[in-house]
Amino acid sequence: MERVTHAQAAYERELRGQGLPLMLNLIFVIHNHQPIGNLDQVFRKAYDIAYKPFLDVVRKHPGIKWALHSSACLWEWIEAEEPGYLDALREEHAAGRLEFVSGGMWEPIQPLIDEAAFHHQFECMKEFLGTRFGVTPSGSWTTERVWEPALAGRLSRAGMRYTLLDDSQLRAGLPSPEDHRVWGYYRTEYDGQSLAIFPINERLRYLIPFKPADETIAEIEQWATELPDGAAITYGDDGEKFGMWPNTYEWVFEKGWLDDFFTRLENLKTVQTVHPSEYMKMNPHPRQRVYIPTSSYREMGIWNLYPKRNLAADGIYKWVQSNDVLRNVEPPHVSGLFRTFLTKYPESRYMHERVEELIRAIVQRDPDVVPSMDENSTPPARAMWHLLRAQCNCTYWHGVFGGLYLNYLRFAVLRSILHAEKELQAWDKKLPSVRYVGTRHYKDGEADATYDPECPVLIPGENVHWVIDPQSAQVIAAGSVEKQIDVIDVLSRKFEAYHATMREASTDEDLAGDPESIHDIREVAPHGWREGHGYDKCRKGCFGVHVLNWTPTIDQFARVEFDSEIGPESGHWHAEASEGRIELSWENPVWTRSKDLNFTEGGRTASMVYTLDRKSGGGFKGWAFVEFNIGLLAGDAPDRYHEFLDGDRCKLAEKFEVDDQNTAKLVDEWTGVTIKLKVPDANWYGAYPVNTLSRGEAGLEMNYQGTCVLFRVPINVQNGEHCSITAQMSVEPLK
Repeated sequence: MERVTHAQAAYERELRGQGLPLMLNLIFVIHNHQPIGNLDQVFRKAYDIAYKPFLDVVRKHPGIKWALHSSACLWEWIEAEEPGYLDALREEHAAGRLEFVSGGMWEPIQPLIDEAAFHHQFECMKEFLGTRFGVTPSGSWTTERVWEPALAGRLSRAGMRYTLLDDSQLRAGLPSPEDHRVWGYYRTEYDGQSLAIFPINERLRYLIPFKPADETIAEIEQWATELPDGAAITYGDDGEKFGMWPNTYEWVFEKGWLDDFFTRLENLKTVQTVHPSEYMKMNPHPRQRVYIPTSSYREMGIWNLYPKRNLAADGIYKWVQSNDVLRNVEPPHVSGLFRTFLTKYPESRYMHERVEELIRAIVQRDPDVVPSMDENSTPPARAMWHLLRAQCNCTYWHGVFGGLYLNYLRFAVLRSILHAEKELQAWDKKLPSVRYVGTRHYKDGEADATYDPECPVLIPGENVHWVIDPQSAQVIAAGSVEKQIDVIDVLSRKFEAYHATMREASTDEDLAGDPESIHDIREVAPHGWREGHGYDKCRKGCFGVHVLNWTPTIDQFARVEFDSEIGPESGHWHAEASEGRIELSWENPVWTRSKDLNFTEGGRTASMVYTLDRKSGGGFKGWAFVEFNIGLLAGDAPDRYHEFLDGDRCKLAEKFEVDDQNTAKLVDEWTGVTIKLKVPDANWYGAYPVNTLSRGEAGLEMNYQGTCVLFRVPINVQNGEHCSITAQMSVEPLK
């Protein structure tokens, strides 16, 4: 068993000799968050069935002390729609029952953002909590508990004295359980700057609110008898678990779980609730120093792994749990790195690097910028405000929630980026005519950094900003500064680990039942999900050219039942960019490819000349398919549609083929934009909806990502000859 000091042991013997109970401190922290771009009805539902009823119940229990962290995304909605909620929180705080916890204002992944953004995120939250509630918080919520050691120094410099992480994250730096049980708080440091860490009890996370209140209380009472007097255990988790997660509203509120739990907790003689800062005053010395490896909570450490490693890591965890010896040792779990999401999902990395690139540009021009949307704020201040909002984490990863797979969340992030672009464009007319989005390196003897060759190239126009990916030679973004929409935001279809473990739905199943952790929800693929579904070979974009010696049907394209002779997936291109133009080239022993893209009319029009040179292997007769992927959010909405030459329309989610036609038109009345496509030599075009199969709060679901349009061009080229294909795409305001 864990050793205690002689003084502690003597004190406990004295208490027991007097018949006095030992006291356990319970720290109860709630984290509420909704991402920017989430649907208004989701905000409303979460408030009505989770946030408000929780507050109503906890206010009936004056003996309960608790702490609350909310993100600005949610604070903004509540302040506009339900200001009375803020008044109730002020009363809770004034009564000494509520402690506010700080964090990044718009809930960024804290180690992922640069120093300037980190500073502004925390200063904005400090200002908000100070003006609304009159508090200066001393603790921080670490987004998704994503930890890297340098974060200790960042948080300390931001004035934070403590944060919360999962107990599993601390175990790698602590002795085994028979020598050291995890409770209380610990201290870590980075570069001499210290931070207290409260370990969130994983067992409590799975008990609350899914097990009966009496069982949960019994376990807490057991800890009170086992841990030293004055010990503390910490609960910290999502407020959405109380009503918003499947089947929990009836269980937590209608059947009274939360009220029962708090009543039993108040009546305990051996347990009291305290605030984190209060416990630190009661116990000024941490339990010990600990150094925590790069990590997050256990589930996140599995989600960020590539599919096969994901499945293996989950299998290792279950094997350890089935082994009494290993389970009792509590070995550090197999874990990946959150940053791996940026390689699993290039769409995520692109958004992240766009934001970072713009923040660097602002800070270089105005180092003293203060983010603001006040009436008298400057363009760089407003741009920085939008970019901080764009760092909201949910859009950058995927686990058990939709996250990156939800196109309306990506739309909000990309719209914030375009808002910032518009502000900067009006502020500084001398912005570079060619920009690079991504990482840089320094060459010996050179003062300025050089961008890595795989970095996307941004060609800004007055009206539309185009981004080209040298890996695939596709245009991967067309951001209308006028209409604030990136019309090429289409997520590629990827194999996920849960695709290997899900069950196929053969009949309608009743999935209702007792509440369970969202991590344990039974996963059943929706009916018909395989129809029109396949796993893409590379990122979705526009002006991708597939060369084939046969003609797949539109269904075969949708299911990715084809292999190109050469295509966007065939390898990295060399790129040379100048104002309004980029030239790309690629070759292998058989082919030389070149692609010349020009951007005119203030960026509203992109024109391509694609040239194929046949170097060896004999003549080639086949077809080139020019691919465009257009993302207009809603495939079934009546205000977004294909418009044909004869005036007919069909929804973007419909699949079709048209012979002897070389133009296409897609209309979005909601944002007020029209996309026109033309491939002059095409003799056919077809379209299909791009749907992904992904996890959501209620299980597996199909999500519309966009519409793929393909034009077919016949080609016939002999050794030593070449052929060319032209194409055009315009992004115009709807007239």
